[in-house]
Formats: sequence, structure tokens, C-alpha cells
Amino acid sequence: MLTYLELDGVVRATAPFYTEYKVAFPFLPGGGFWRGFDPERAGFLERLFASGKEGRIWLTLRPIDAAQTLGEDRLRILNALNYLEQQQKIELRVAGVRQGYRMLNVPADPEPVIQRMQEQFTLREQRDIQRLQTVCDWAESAECHQQALVRYFGETLAAPCGQCSVCLGEKPQLPARRRRAPDLALIQAVREENHQALASPRQLARFLCGISSPRASRARLARHPAFGSQMDAPFSEVLAACESA
Repeated sequence: MLTYLELDGVVRATAPFYTEYKVAFPFLPGGGFWRGFDPERAGFLERLFASGKEGRIWLTLRPIDAAQTLGEDRLRILNALNYLEQQQKIELRVAGVRQGYRMLNVPADPEPVIQRMQEQFTLREQRDIQRLQTVCDWAESAECHQQALVRYFGETLAAPCGQCSVCLGEKPQLPARRRRAPDLALIQAVREENHQALASPRQLARFLCGISSPRASRARLARHPAFGSQMDAPFSEVLAACESA
């Protein structure tokens, strides 16, 4: 999604950043070294470390939260931590890397952007399904597998390889897929529960097939007994059943 938005000129990627810093004071047990700085800096450092969550060894700081709590610039906090590490006043560890993005062009009307994104993902889904079907067809083909494979990449093989299963006289066949019809009564029952996270047929179908989503996770629906209950039914059939429910 972010890649598509970047290609559309809506956002631009910035440098990655860390969301969490862990601080230890191995060189000066108990800390308090900041009192050697001038009063303004000492006060800033004391408030900064007081805003963290203290553990047995490490003090956990979230620079974004600390900046809001202290009313300070996040860059000043990062510079202070890096400086103290260089001066061997603290030991520093980082975690929670995130990729930053900057909004370039806020759409006046988001609907066209939403429509383009939906079309992009629909097309991608169709291509992924077709790509998988192509692999399955190749695996079950009665033709030399190596000849078919090199032809797919625009090359030719003058004669069968003599080493693949087809050339050795074996009949390739994929294992039978577990398949059962969607449970229409269950789908209707979940629909009648009126979960906002499962409002659309596709959201409901994903949930029933065991595919999580941020919205369903926030609603804590992963513990629902129906989650993943239709995993053995083809997704397309579950989706069709949800659309007609």
C-alpha cells in the first residue's frame, strides 16, 4: 500500500528510525552524572530519564512519547542519548525500527485514491492466483519439466532432459486438496453478530478462512470460535457465500 501511494506521489519514504531506546548506567551505577552539566541541561536529562520505564537493568525510553511529555524536540532527545553514549556515560540499545514517510500531497477527495488502491490490489490478487495456477499446471504437465521451464524464461532446450519425473516415466500429480462446502448457517450466524470489523463480505470471508487483519485483531476476534472455521473451503466459494448471505 505504501509503495503504491509513493508511486502516486501521495507520500515519500524517509529514513528509518527506532521507536524504543534502552538505557543502562554501567559506568556510573545509579546515574546522576547529569548534575555535572549546566542547570538547564541537567534538568532536561533528569526529566528525560524520569519519563522512562525503569526495569531491573534497563531504562526504556520512547523518544516520540518523551518528546510529547517533556515538550522537547525529538531530535534533541536522540542527540543527547547519542552524545552520552559516545562519552561512555550510558550504554544504549535500540529496538522497534520503523520506516518513516512524509505526506506530500493530501488528497482533497480520498475516494479516487481509495478506488485506485482497490483496483491495484484486485489486479495483484488475480495475478498472484494466475501465477500459482501456472506453477500447478507446470507440475502436473505431461511435458518434460525442464523444457517447459526454460521456455517460460524465453530459452529453448533441444531435447527432453531425461532426468525429470516425466522423462522417467512417472505421472506427476499434486496431492488432492482438502475441500468442503462453506457452512452457510455459520456464515449467516456470524453476519448477524454485526461485527464492524467484518462488515464487508471480503472481511468476513478472510476472517472465516483464518486470515487476520488489523481491524479484526483490534476487535480481538482471533479468539472467536468461527475464526478459521472455513479454512478447508475454497476462499472464492466462501467469499461468494458471504456476498449472498
